Amino acid sequence: MKLSEVIEWILPGATRNKTMLTWPPDSFGLAAYIVQRYGGYVEMVNSWPPTDFCEDKNKWCTEIQGLGVRWRNTALEQRMPNQIHCWWDYVFKRQQILVQNIRNERRLVDSLIQIMAAADEASNAIGPNSLNDAFNSEVIDWLGVEKSNDATLCKSIEVSRVRVLPKFHTPQTGITIRSLSHYLALVDCAEVTPRWIIPTTGIDGGNFNFLLIPYPWTVSRSQFSMVKAGTDRLGTMNPDRHGFFDFAPSDDDAIIGQIAQLVETAKNSYGPIHGLILPELALTTSLSRRIKDEFCHRGMFIISGVHGDPDEHGQSSNYVSISIPEEFYPLDPENSNVIHEKQFKHHRWQLDYGQIHQYGIGCSLDSSVKWWESFPVGNRDLLFITLNKHLTICVLICEDLAKQDPVASLIRSVGPNLVISLLMDSAQISQRWPGRYAMVLADDPGSSVLTFTSAGMVSLVKMADQSKASRSIALWKDAKHSSAIPIEPECLTGPFGILLSVNRTLKNEYTADGRQDNFGASTVVYTGHHYIKAP
Repeated sequence: MKLSEVIEWILPGATRNKTMLTWPPDSFGLAAYIVQRYGGYVEMVNSWPPTDFCEDKNKWCTEIQGLGVRWRNTALEQRMPNQIHCWWDYVFKRQQILVQNIRNERRLVDSLIQIMAAADEASNAIGPNSLNDAFNSEVIDWLGVEKSNDATLCKSIEVSRVRVLPKFHTPQTGITIRSLSHYLALVDCAEVTPRWIIPTTGIDGGNFNFLLIPYPWTVSRSQFSMVKAGTDRLGTMNPDRHGFFDFAPSDDDAIIGQIAQLVETAKNSYGPIHGLILPELALTTSLSRRIKDEFCHRGMFIISGVHGDPDEHGQSSNYVSISIPEEFYPLDPENSNVIHEKQFKHHRWQLDYGQIHQYGIGCSLDSSVKWWESFPVGNRDLLFITLNKHLTICVLICEDLAKQDPVASLIRSVGPNLVISLLMDSAQISQRWPGRYAMVLADDPGSSVLTFTSAGMVSLVKMADQSKASRSIALWKDAKHSSAIPIEPECLTGPFGILLSVNRTLKNEYTADGRQDNFGASTVVYTGHHYIKAP
């Protein structure tokens, strides 16, 4: 295969019409795909920068940053600096080269890497509460879910080829394609569809208070039940060894008043609450809707696990409900708009003998059978919620943290500031699986991670010595603290909440080509938590 065929597949017509490359994310996507797919970029750690452009490393960084600024200012006019034209001209001049020989063509690889670097610098400070210019406004319009449910920054490259997305962390160890950019991420994964939520006005500042509501306070073993389903739904699984189960959450609307009391108590003691977070399968569909209507207009986001109503085939669903105020500080709260999205779980929970024994649910489920959650597995989405320039969140549901394929590559590429994993699990301690996977994401890409389960599930666990049982309903891991921080309430009797306070700290990150982001990378770090009990 020749380079020309790769270019034509990614961006048909680009070699004949370079105006298709004037939008920086499009140029980045094409250059990065070639560099990642066919290698050669690792040589830059041995020798950089290219002598035909700028021999001095510091001067090269300054020149590239200047190129990026000029490109940003002309991109909406479909123009790019002459130097970018020159680099693309050389790439197209060499388009008849066989792709397996690209890694040996140092000038070709250098041209592609420098196009990537300039496009990256042109895309500095994108998102809400960032640079107030036409380029950033275009980016926000292009990403928002109202414009597209298939997020990408590219205008000319189809999402079926590659995507380019905003990026928030650069790996500081190792050398991969992710090491070459601060602000743009190449995403070569069609299996997961990224979607973006960007409110009109985000949260002010860099201090955030999240109220964790570990509901349900109690879980009855009878809430787990076998689902009678036709063997056709089992597919290739042996019906004598596998079955389906469901969990039925309570629909008691007393939780709405309890949350209202907890919010007021927390606000009176500690200041504004920016968001409410509830665990996996905490709410029914109707309860979720009522809680959204009650609290989103108060300037708080809501992230909650929801048990969806059964479909026409009798199958329920397991999803995270994400509700974000269009404006966090509305002049007319009662008439303010709310962005509401769902993200369905990617992997079914499988209950085996050990877990059936641990939770004491053998009265409901035969422990000799492996039981699978009874929900349909469909298309996989991953929502990113950008609340301000310091805080972009993504949410995973239980097994989606443990079974990291296929979502892990997308998370590592984007590097969100915070990953929240909603669980239906026992106590959150660093030695267990949620703690281990949280450590992985905190190391690379550098995201902070919150894992969170309900008080009811923690109380349900059977231990030989209950005096040694942990009450930790959540676990926090960030890049600043060497070990994970367990969040343990004074007792598990509800109603209660945990006010989790976090703060952004700015970190100076470097790309492999030597560019720094001038303390532009935000790390969300733990500053404390407080037990909130309603009066």
